[in-house]
Amino acid sequence: MDSSQQFWDQTYNKHYEPRIIDIESYSRKAGLTEQAFLRLIGDVSGIIILEIGCGTGELSVWLAKLGARVTATDYSRSAIERIRSLAQFNDVIDRINAYQIDALDLSKLGATYDLIVGKYILHHVEPFNTFVEILYNAMQDNGRGVFIENSSRNALLMFARRNIVGRFGVPKYGDEEEHPLESMEITTLERRFNVRQYFPDFIFLEC
Repeated sequence: MDSSQQFWDQTYNKHYEPRIIDIESYSRKAGLTEQAFLRLIGDVSGIIILEIGCGTGELSVWLAKLGARVTATDYSRSAIERIRSLAQFNDVIDRINAYQIDALDLSKLGATYDLIVGKYILHHVEPFNTFVEILYNAMQDNGRGVFIENSSRNALLMFARRNIVGRFGVPKYGDEEEHPLESMEITTLERRFNVRQYFPDFIFLEC
């Protein structure tokens, strides 16, 4: 087990009690950026979805409750154990297949998808150019991908990562391999996909 997998296994191996994922409250209680992400996903009834980096599985379970058939993947064994427990608790275990697999090995699933989604996962995957080809081959014709990501274009974020996170009592929620998505990685995606980027407004004060 490498250090990155060990980090995420430890992260997801803490005490966990599955909960009911309510369709309406899940989206209503999400932050503004995540609400925009969920709106971009749109209607998923009857479609086949791949979630990369599913973590504890709330998004996959929510999508399954909306009528999708979901393949959920994560590098962490503990994460896969959690999503299976959550899917069982929410009575959608028949609509979710969960696999512990590296994002670079997705071709081993032998399937293609109408929609591929991920929350804060793209910036973890290297080599990125190899992953883009894997992502392209996993998507059906006329398929879509919707991802929410950290961006290196955010100067304040980059300053905080270099000087604050992991110090002064500020927790660090990432492994040593990750870095916010960079412009060259967007360019790599554009070689295969029609890429649209959406950036939230960052407001300090408002009257």
